[in-house]
Amino acid sequence: MKRLHRLLRTARNRVLCLFSGREGGLQFETDFWDDYFRSQGGKWPEDYRRRLDPSSPLESMHRPFIDRLPNQTVQILDVGAGPLTILGKVHPSKTVQITAVDPLAARYDALLKKYTVTPPIRTRLGSGEALISQFGENTFDFVYAQNCIDHAENPVEAMRQMVRVARPDCNAVLYHAPNEAETQAYSGLHQWNFTLEHDRFIVTGRNGKTDVAEALKDIGVCTARLHEGWILTVIHKYPISSLGSSQTGASAI
Repeated sequence: MKRLHRLLRTARNRVLCLFSGREGGLQFETDFWDDYFRSQGGKWPEDYRRRLDPSSPLESMHRPFIDRLPNQTVQILDVGAGPLTILGKVHPSKTVQITAVDPLAARYDALLKKYTVTPPIRTRLGSGEALISQFGENTFDFVYAQNCIDHAENPVEAMRQMVRVARPDCNAVLYHAPNEAETQAYSGLHQWNFTLEHDRFIVTGRNGKTDVAEALKDIGVCTARLHEGWILTVIHKYPISSLGSSQTGASAI
């Protein structure tokens, strides 16, 4: 009976996404995390344990962006983090300080209270398109977003703001499944496709497409590649001497 109830609720939410637009998509996202906490990770119990572990190490995919930094204390921003940041909390030789933001932070706080979960890092209210007004420019050593910027109302603007709140010569990194809007039939939050065309990172919607490297060339260099089937995008912010120009910089991709 419980399984039938969950299947019916999933079907209801999918219909809600199709006919209720963005608000339906936000409710679907909330219900996903409700099920995640109720089942302690469901199909991903190890992911659940790792997210709640304050001693979990930074993953190998993220380490190069941290290892290259000269400072001992590293400020990291996780954009669209959900209720539990996916980022590891510990680096072998540096102190890691993570700030996590998400537009649904208030709903996630209610879920954490409902399931009596204390997160190692509590997600704060914040959206990708408003990072500068919240944090100011040149604030973080590493800015990260996974499986979320393609849910934004304006993903290219969110990427621009991610780069602008990063410090000069640092990186904003995105990791997303390709073509989620097509996969999800343009339902709910899924209105944008991320894809690679001749090694160029492209954002497409119903009304056209944007070459991200071209759109952000005034503030950084964008490179992208497939990593385990998802698109790993690195936008390296120009050093201070290059800001405002179209010079190229190095990245850890």
